[in-house]
Amino acid sequence: MQLVDRILNQKEKKEKELKKIKKYEAFDIIIIIMIGIFAFLVFYPFYNTFVVSIATEFEYYRTPLMLFPKKPDFLAYELLFTSTHLWRGFLVTIFVVVVGVAYQLFLTTTLAYCLSKQYPGTKLVSFGIMVTMYFGGGLIPFYLLMVNLKLVNSIFSMIWPTGIGIGYMVIMRDYFSNLPKELEESALIEGASEMTVFAKIYLPLSIPLLVTIGLYYGVDRWNEYYLGMLFIQDAWKRPLQLILMDVITEYMKANPNVPATIAKRVYSEGMKMATIMVTTIPIMAVYPFLQKYFVKGLTTGAVKS
Repeated sequence: MQLVDRILNQKEKKEKELKKIKKYEAFDIIIIIMIGIFAFLVFYPFYNTFVVSIATEFEYYRTPLMLFPKKPDFLAYELLFTSTHLWRGFLVTIFVVVVGVAYQLFLTTTLAYCLSKQYPGTKLVSFGIMVTMYFGGGLIPFYLLMVNLKLVNSIFSMIWPTGIGIGYMVIMRDYFSNLPKELEESALIEGASEMTVFAKIYLPLSIPLLVTIGLYYGVDRWNEYYLGMLFIQDAWKRPLQLILMDVITEYMKANPNVPATIAKRVYSEGMKMATIMVTTIPIMAVYPFLQKYFVKGLTTGAVKS
């Protein structure tokens, strides 16, 4: 009887395990389907943008939901990459991104470190900085300031005014405030200065957050066009976004410099989609290398103040 009971118990256990496996398999299938749908929703706009950029005008208007054009036409990309000012615009934008991100990170981290300390007047200074998120001086005073600083028609007019992102500074300040004070105290006892503590303790511990904020700053600088439109006058100093806008305008209007054979093949949607691809791919190529820091930085910056 005991042998029979053992056999029955083993069968019941196996049946329960099979049921659990089936439940897990069903749940896994649901998750895979949901992830697949989400991936499709994320990927399809990029794919559709590329397809429209290489489709002819006739095929685009005839089949707007086409999977791939029957006769791909890369003329939009040829016109973009043969533009005389495009590569110079790339260099200007890369300079703005590299210098601008380093400049913004320096200001953001140093200010966040100072405001994370309990010095007299820290709260008043923090309040004064936070007010600038809601109230600005206006465009005319800003332009007059740039004139007085002699930054009009200078590439640095797209860098120096950007300064600090207040929201990013607050996140970093809260992160610095939540780091163990014992680290700083032990370093100060050993004779380290405030700058040494900041550079060798606080910054290394906040690398994921720095990379995350730097990525956001980089995207902002890469998409810079407003300051360039306001202050840049020379064509060779214009950033990539303005150059691409000029290219689109040049081929969309009735321009006698554009051959008739090319003008017939170029249409507005194709040129717009090609410019989107040109401006988006560089940022997309950088992101995978920073992904592990980016994900960690999002959770690191979520500490409570």
